[in-house]
Amino acid sequence: MLTHLARNADSHTRMIEAVLRGEPVEQYPGGSAQRSGDIEAGSTRDARVLIDDLRASDDAMAAAFARVDDATWARDALRWGEPWPAVDLPFLRWREVALHATDLGVDGVDASIWHPDYVDHELRRQVGALAWRLPAGTAVRLVARDAGWSTFVVPSAGDPVRGVVTVEDTAAELLAWAVGRAPGGTHWPPLEPWRGYP
Repeated sequence: MLTHLARNADSHTRMIEAVLRGEPVEQYPGGSAQRSGDIEAGSTRDARVLIDDLRASDDAMAAAFARVDDATWARDALRWGEPWPAVDLPFLRWREVALHATDLGVDGVDASIWHPDYVDHELRRQVGALAWRLPAGTAVRLVARDAGWSTFVVPSAGDPVRGVVTVEDTAAELLAWAVGRAPGGTHWPPLEPWRGYP
């Protein structure tokens, strides 16, 4: 996981340096195969080496981000071969670190550690993408009880809605369910796998 986070930082450095040059590039030059290969190649290294690698990659990324002015943030990067707002890159890195911190399996490290600003922004993004991941005919009423809001999500398949399920918890737990980091309550509908979009 630490190698994955380090190579992700390198990829953000690569993307933002390309945006600075006005020549957007793909996140990983060799695509998903290179991404997977780099992660596998680094996964058996000593813990100290892994930590030093991650620190160096993070520092290089932070230095690249620090060189970006407002006009450059307004440009497009590339994501999945499509133009993507460069200004979204810091958030995507924040997501990577937040989610994979919980994936490490360390006791006590779960959705409750996510920063409230991250949870609020990410959950609102994910609500818009839930429609195609719901079971046919099932709508949900999402209630974030600690954030004081609720919303309805109707499946996008065009089937008649046969029932509405209320999914209520803290905003962080709703997000954990939406991004595949928690199973949700016993009556919550299953979701199609999350693919890291939007």
